[in-house]
Amino acid sequence: MSGRYLKTLAVLVFLISVAGCVTVPEKPDESQTQALENRISALEANVLKKDSEIISLTNVLEKEKQEKAELLKALNEQQKKLEDLTEAFREQKKEARAKTYYKSVMKVQTALRNAGFDPGTIDGQIGPRTQEALKEFQKAHGLTADGRLDKQTWDLLRQYLEPKK
Repeated sequence: MSGRYLKTLAVLVFLISVAGCVTVPEKPDESQTQALENRISALEANVLKKDSEIISLTNVLEKEKQEKAELLKALNEQQKKLEDLTEAFREQKKEARAKTYYKSVMKVQTALRNAGFDPGTIDGQIGPRTQEALKEFQKAHGLTADGRLDKQTWDLLRQYLEPKK
């Protein structure tokens, strides 16, 4: 029995010595707990504030996206109008050029007729008869007889715009 008793005593001594090494966490005092809870509350308030800012910025961004889309739509409409106006202007310019050309050819035909060279019907178009009359006029005035209206030919023809009396 004494061997058993000694073993039990040794185990108890061991446990007591080990138990002294193990520390039991002490319960935090109330002020530390309150300070931590206050800090957590402050952090939560900051998170809520930041969430609110994010939502606000997201709304602003969404509004700006809508405004950008509206501006792009308006810009596209203006671009289309500009293209339409440009095309209309080109057409008017083409028509004006055609009228000017027509009037110029009529002047050439009139001058040829007044100079005694028959261009055919005065119709504003340089057809074969008008070209032939131009060649004859050029030949009669010592110019290159190619049937084209160059500056030199026009300078001579211009004096025949008004019929001689």
